[in-house]
Amino acid sequence: MRKEDYRQPPYMKAEWRHYLSLRGCQGIKVYGLRLASSGGGGIDIGHGAGEDGSPHCQNIHIKDVVCDDN
Repeated sequence: MRKEDYRQPPYMKAEWRHYLSLRGCQGIKVYGLRLASSGGGGIDIGHGAGEDGSPHCQNIHIKDVVCDDN
């Protein structure tokens, strides 16, 4: 869903509409994306329970990614 599609009723204002949300993960590689006009951040890296019980992300590699108008 594009940002402009939900900037008016019936949608409530929200900033959690990310293109990519990483929670409690490890060993993630993200390469060569263009992420434009989401309602939240282009990429959100946060806490959460990983497979090993870790509450945070580890070993995340993001390269050649463009986040525009997020």
